[in-house]
Amino acid sequence: MKIANNNLNGVFVQRKVVETVEQPTQYEMPEGLPFYYYFNLQFAMTFIILGIIALVVSFIGSGLFYYFIFFRKKYKCPKCRHTFYYDKKKDPICPKCGTELFLS
Repeated sequence: MKIANNNLNGVFVQRKVVETVEQPTQYEMPEGLPFYYYFNLQFAMTFIILGIIALVVSFIGSGLFYYFIFFRKKYKCPKCRHTFYYDKKKDPICPKCGTELFLS
């Protein structure tokens, strides 16, 4: 059985391919991205306010640390052995027994 080279078996369909591209009416972000790719003014303002609050709390905390380290000193009364803080502003008197302390 001889097969001719130009003998085609099968059906060929030829049609015109028309591509339709719809233009989006508004800008849309692709789905599945993390939250920081989407701009939301309320969300951004929340983070800005939280940052300001954290800054204020850190300044207050460092100020209190500085105050307790350098200005308040812990003393022990030689008579009643009561421990108390002395602020260097008042007279050095024991608050429990009233003994006057002589600080050098």
